[in-house]
Amino acid sequence: MCTTTYLSQHDLVVLTRFVRARSADPGRVDAAVRRLAHLTAVSRALPGIDSGGQARRVSLGASVRYRVAACGTAVPSRGSRDLDTIVIASPQDAHAMLPRVPVLAPLALGLLGHAEGCTVDVELPLGRSMRLEIVEVQPPSGLPA
Repeated sequence: MCTTTYLSQHDLVVLTRFVRARSADPGRVDAAVRRLAHLTAVSRALPGIDSGGQARRVSLGASVRYRVAACGTAVPSRGSRDLDTIVIASPQDAHAMLPRVPVLAPLALGLLGHAEGCTVDVELPLGRSMRLEIVEVQPPSGLPA
């Protein structure tokens, strides 16, 4: 079970700016923005862009293949071999018809900063949760693995 979140310096800057911008308008500060603010506050920064042999981590723009490892209360279970793929996107780049999930979505918040091979608990609305196994992480195109 992976509990420590590591974010690239780039992602920390982008996400911190996003949180500040959304927090400037008190009417726009919702639970997802507060969770993202907490995530950026408790995450450890990865040194530089070169991963130096470290595991691939979920970041903004990364393509993530995952499978449901276990479901909490009232979440329909799927087969353990079913894989899903998403791309973690900024809210303006997310699209309902594409597998681009906005960083404020519970799924993205739960996966962000964790490494390939990790199992993480994703908190869902209404007190539900889902345990996911991160099978593969492809970094954003144009960036090193």
